[in-house]
Amino acid sequence: MDGPENMNTWHGTVIATLALAATAGSVCAVQNPVMWFYPAADCGAVYYNGSYYFAHGDGVRVSDNLLQWSDRTKVIANEQHTWIPDLATSGRAGAVDIDYINGIFHYSYQIKDLVLEKNSLGHSVSTDPLGPYVQPVDAPFLANSIDAELFHDDDGSDYFYCVTFGGGNFIAGKALPDTSILGGAPPVLLSPLPGTWEKRDHNINEGPFVFKHRGRYYMIYNGNHTDSEYGNYALGCAESATPLGFSNAGKYADPVVDWSTQPGGSGWISNCGQPWVVDGPNGFEKWLGYFALYSADGYGTRRQAVDRIYFHNRKLQVDGPTGFYTEGYHPNPRLPGFRDLFNEADGPLDHRKWQLPSAGSWAVVGQEARQQDAGVSASVLS
Repeated sequence: MDGPENMNTWHGTVIATLALAATAGSVCAVQNPVMWFYPAADCGAVYYNGSYYFAHGDGVRVSDNLLQWSDRTKVIANEQHTWIPDLATSGRAGAVDIDYINGIFHYSYQIKDLVLEKNSLGHSVSTDPLGPYVQPVDAPFLANSIDAELFHDDDGSDYFYCVTFGGGNFIAGKALPDTSILGGAPPVLLSPLPGTWEKRDHNINEGPFVFKHRGRYYMIYNGNHTDSEYGNYALGCAESATPLGFSNAGKYADPVVDWSTQPGGSGWISNCGQPWVVDGPNGFEKWLGYFALYSADGYGTRRQAVDRIYFHNRKLQVDGPTGFYTEGYHPNPRLPGFRDLFNEADGPLDHRKWQLPSAGSWAVVGQEARQQDAGVSASVLS
């Protein structure tokens, strides 16, 4: 709600969230990586109630702007998984995806049996984004698979995507009538195309993330081997008219995020992978999150970056990869012109943010702004 003073009027006792309080959007360049002090690889994020919840491993960090992140809160415990053969011989939760569907947060992840060298997909749920998360079914969601992702379409239907094996890594997907039970392995949708950028080294398509924009479905995914020994890991995109219509025929010819040389001898950005996509804080932009290796870090640690997504005649393009030395204009995610999440402690409404009328009595209760006096017409100037 940009512009001059805005008058909002309600009648009644309980008021839902009010207008947005005044804040200014930053115009500085994105200082990628945005998680320099927080190494994180295969991750996911979800936007809920004014905050971003970034999931990696068995924990979650929180942000309201995609740039600064809280300390990590552990949200799942391996001990609850009886199907893990031995915690001493099992890796930590990895390749995380977090989703919000019909009041429930879904935490999908993989856990590796270090003895058998096999991964299984786990799935836990919570009513709170910070957990604790528990399994609806004490069993693997899918064995011998990696890179789970749930997609909730705007018609209410749900879909599951993952990576399966067999002479390489392939992206598979299927409809999910019940989000607690998979009901069989999904069929393959995408496989690496010979003679293209996807076959610089190994036979790998992985890391799928699906979202919808203006009636079209987009899947951002990885091609090639993730190991920095090769340096070829890059992000591609496929388009479809339906959630399960992805195929090799819908792939873009070139990566949407590849390695990049930084100017002035300031190094490289390489091995970009494991995508996640969220709407920006202002509700208009879309942002791609991914990990990358930065030469300034010695290429040893995967760091998270965010870059803006653009659409040109429906074709997806990414302003990235970017880093501290990238030339050009790369602004931060823009905040709303007005914002108030009412996430302070319960009590009187902050008079520094709002011009309150003399009649009635405003208060914050349970992260809602409420007019306590049912006998007045409630109004507030933002």
